[in-house]
Amino acid sequence: MAAARHSFVSTLFGAVLAVAVTAFAAPEARANTITLSQFSSEADPGPSVLKATLSFAVAGSELTLTLSNGTMAPNKYSINEVFWNGTANVTALTLMSATHSKSGDVTAAWDPVETASHVAGFGTFDFGLTVPSNMHKSNILESGEHIDFVFTITGTGPFSMADFADPNDKGNVAAAKFVSGPGDRSAFGATPVPEPGTAALLGAGLLGMALAGRRRC
Repeated sequence: MAAARHSFVSTLFGAVLAVAVTAFAAPEARANTITLSQFSSEADPGPSVLKATLSFAVAGSELTLTLSNGTMAPNKYSINEVFWNGTANVTALTLMSATHSKSGDVTAAWDPVETASHVAGFGTFDFGLTVPSNMHKSNILESGEHIDFVFTITGTGPFSMADFADPNDKGNVAAAKFVSGPGDRSAFGATPVPEPGTAALLGAGLLGMALAGRRRC
C-alpha cells in the first residue's frame, strides 16, 4: 500500500511539475499568438467588440505573421493596419509575401514595411504594415478572414519568437486598426505585454504544493 501511494504521489508530483514548468515558460509561449483587442482606443467600439489575433512563427531568418479578424455580425470590422515590435537583435524586416485567405496574393497592397509608427494612445511600434486608403477593399482584412505575411529578418541571430514579443514605450506588444464598422466607426486595438510575475507565482505555488505532498509521504 505504501509503495502504491508513493508511486501515485510521484506521478502526481511529475504532472504538477510539468504544469509549473509550463507556467514559467508561459510568457514566451503566449507570445506565439496574441490578442490584438485587449484594449481599445475608443469607448465605442470597445475591446469586447474588437476581436483579432496576431500569430508569430520564426524559422531561421524568416518571420511569418498571421493576422486573423474575428469580429462578428452585427459588429463586423475590417482591419487595414497592424503594428508590432522587435528586439535590438532585429534591425529590419523585408516583406516577401502576403497571402490573403480569400483574395490570394496581396503583397503589393501591404508593402513596404513601416518603421517607428506612432499609434494613437498606444505608443510607437518598431514595425508596421498599412493598406493605402485608395486600395480595393478586397486587399484589407474582412471579418472571418486572415492574411499570412512572410518576412526576411535582418539582424543578429539566431532569432526566435521572443524577438517579436517586445513591449514598446507604452508597454504594448502589438496593435491593429479596425475600420468601417457599424456607423463607419473605427478604433485601434492593442495588447499589453504578458506579465511574467503572474506565471511565476502560479508556477511557484504549484511546485510548493507538490513538494509538500511528497514530504508527507
